[in-house]
Amino acid sequence: MPRRLAALFAAAALLLGSGLHVAAEDLFPDLIALGPYQVVNTAGFTTDADGERENLPTDLRSVEVLLDLTRDRTVMVLTLETMRLTLPRLWNGLAAVDWGGSGAITLRREDILTLTGKKALEDVDTFGARIDWPGIGPATLVLFEAGGGSFAGFLVSKPGGRTIVRQMEAHRYFASRPRAARGR
Repeated sequence: MPRRLAALFAAAALLLGSGLHVAAEDLFPDLIALGPYQVVNTAGFTTDADGERENLPTDLRSVEVLLDLTRDRTVMVLTLETMRLTLPRLWNGLAAVDWGGSGAITLRREDILTLTGKKALEDVDTFGARIDWPGIGPATLVLFEAGGGSFAGFLVSKPGGRTIVRQMEAHRYFASRPRAARGR
C-alpha cells in the first residue's frame, strides 16, 4: 500500500508510451507553470460485483509533482521526476466521471461543488485520461481544481467486476525556511 501513489504515477507514464523522452515544452510550447505540488492519497474504497463497499486503508505518503497548464487551459501536464503525463480537459467537467462517491469516504458531489464554488459538476474544471495501471488494467485518472490553488482527483478502475477508487489531493508545495531565516 505505501507504494500505491508512486505506482500510480509510474503507471500513468504508460499513457505517454514512447513519448516519455519528449520534454513537456516540446509537446506544448506555451505552458503556464502552476508549480510544485504535494500529492497524497487521502481516501479510497472498493466495491465488489454485489455492491458491497469496503474502505481502503489511507496512505498519507506524498510525492512531489510539477503541474503545468496550457495557456488555452485544454491540457494539464503532470511531471514526476522524469515522467510526464498529459491530462486533456474533460469538457463535461466532473460530470463525465463516475467515482461512486455517495456514501463513501471520498469527496461527494455536494462537497466538490462547495469547495469549487460551482453550481454543477459540468462547470468544475476537470482534466483526465485513461491509463493502464499495472496489475489492475485500465483506469481513469482525473484532477479537478478544488479551490484555493489546490487540486483533487480520483483514480477509478474496474477490474474483475469490482470498482476501486482512490482519492488524491494536490496542494501547492512551499518548503519551510530555516528558523533563523524567519526572524524570530
